Amino acid sequence: MTAAVAFDAATSTWTLTTPSTSYAFRRSEGSLWHVHWGPRLAPEQLAGLPLRSRSHGDVFGEELPGEGGERFGPPSLRVAFADGVRAVEWDYVDHTIDGGHLTVRLADRHYPLEVELHYRVYDDSDVIERWSALRHTGDADPIVVDIADSASWTLPARPDYRLSYVAGSGAPSSSCGGCPSCPAGRPCSPAGVASPGTRATRG
Repeated sequence: MTAAVAFDAATSTWTLTTPSTSYAFRRSEGSLWHVHWGPRLAPEQLAGLPLRSRSHGDVFGEELPGEGGERFGPPSLRVAFADGVRAVEWDYVDHTIDGGHLTVRLADRHYPLEVELHYRVYDDSDVIERWSALRHTGDADPIVVDIADSASWTLPARPDYRLSYVAGSGAPSSSCGGCPSCPAGRPCSPAGVASPGTRATRG
């Protein structure tokens, strides 16, 4: 099956279709929000899917979350304008579809900054290629770019994800449990040996 890119104007939903998967996102509340990434669905099916519910300030599902406003999650784009403002507020400008290549252009409401979000699909693969491009549309004050990710991916919702991590310190202990003056009463950690860490899991 061939890859394709489609846009449903009634719901402002873009659909990228690969041989066996579909990826869709929608324009809402001044930004672009993920709708679906999974088994192949028809564009009309995807247009009818609701946006995921999210709590106040959640950036989960935003195609390229910036910083500021009601966003409190990790940004994929962090900039600093000349007056010190870091918040970005996007307005949709336009989009183009050239075969399997989709470009969506957004512009900040107050500052001379544009971003192009690029998506490309292929007939012989389920790979979805993504990248972003920033453009300073003014002619004076500089814009400092601290973080500019190629994309922000939203994983499909599943009940069996598991997160495990270990935290510790490799620095030697500052006290010696073998000394009478040690208030901690515990043995030293040899230099280069990590102290006991923390393990956390989440289903």
